[in-house]
Amino acid sequence: MKKILIVSLRSGQGHLMAAKAIEQEFNLTHPQIEVKNIDFLDYATILSKEFYGKWYLDVVNAVPKFYGWLYENIDPSSSDIRLFFDRINAQDFQTFLFDYDPDLVIATHFVPGNIATFWKTKYQKRYKTAMIVTDYEAHNLWSDKLIDRYFVPTKEVSNELSGMAIEENKIFPTGIPIDRKFSKKYKIRKIRRKLGVDNNFTVLVTSGGCGVGDIKKIIDLIQDIPGKINILAMTGHNKELFTRISNIPSKVGKNKMVFPFVDNAEELMSVADIIIGKPGGLTVSEALALGRPIIIINPIPGQEDANANFLTRNLAGLQADDIKELGKIILTLIDKPRLIKQLKENAKKISKSKAASLIVEKAIELIQ
Repeated sequence: MKKILIVSLRSGQGHLMAAKAIEQEFNLTHPQIEVKNIDFLDYATILSKEFYGKWYLDVVNAVPKFYGWLYENIDPSSSDIRLFFDRINAQDFQTFLFDYDPDLVIATHFVPGNIATFWKTKYQKRYKTAMIVTDYEAHNLWSDKLIDRYFVPTKEVSNELSGMAIEENKIFPTGIPIDRKFSKKYKIRKIRRKLGVDNNFTVLVTSGGCGVGDIKKIIDLIQDIPGKINILAMTGHNKELFTRISNIPSKVGKNKMVFPFVDNAEELMSVADIIIGKPGGLTVSEALALGRPIIIINPIPGQEDANANFLTRNLAGLQADDIKELGKIILTLIDKPRLIKQLKENAKKISKSKAASLIVEKAIELIQ
């Protein structure tokens, strides 16, 4: 029996969700293959968990501009130092990897991908390696000439990797893998009745899986807009944020509903006319598959800037520089439903909802 190891890393939910989508696709289409899906940090030391988990979120939340500077200016030569740090803090991962002895390792984050290729070369292991880029830009940290196959969101990202001396025949612009449920067609009125949402203009405010961003200001803004509006808010795993947003009283004409981390995000996204939030790679891909435009505000400098640029240059989303401009955009969209319709059509046009299926198909080729 062939064995595949999928490895993600929980610095944000996107890498985990991409891994889950690939696991789902393998289980549905190739049940004869054994698949294990693990989080790298479950096999790393406390130091790595703090560095890639808590430290990342702390920096993003506290000093986003500093994070953006790091993203833009990190020296590719520092990868050797980082790889040494990662290896010495991942001995349990090495033990698991060698004991499991997979035919293929698929990484949705560069850290486990880089480690897997290093150990493969050093110890002459037989497994093949693949990397899935989960944002609409290829940062130089994703560049690894030893990876056997890359799966990237777009042709533009393929070109970026080629510019980093990655062989073109290794790179496949498949899209970012998402759960199959985001590719289905939903009866909007039926879901709205189920959720207790009427047929007025509906805004979904998201904060990502980790519940980051000041969505209170956004909700306060929407509540001050005249007319009847449904406000759906997703607060992720942030319990304090959920409580704080839930305690905001709804104003006249506003139907506010708050959701913690949910399993029916596809339903909440499908009933929304617009989605407001940070443009994580998975969120963008899910919204595009459902044909829902994203209104971006305060993207994290770095990969979220790249995702925002991808949306806006394809006219599948709009970006507000501040809360005042966001209000103007919402008012414009309420007054001009044709504009929303065009944004939705553009989103559908550039979506790659079958990415997981394509990735599995191309990954299988490596072990046949």
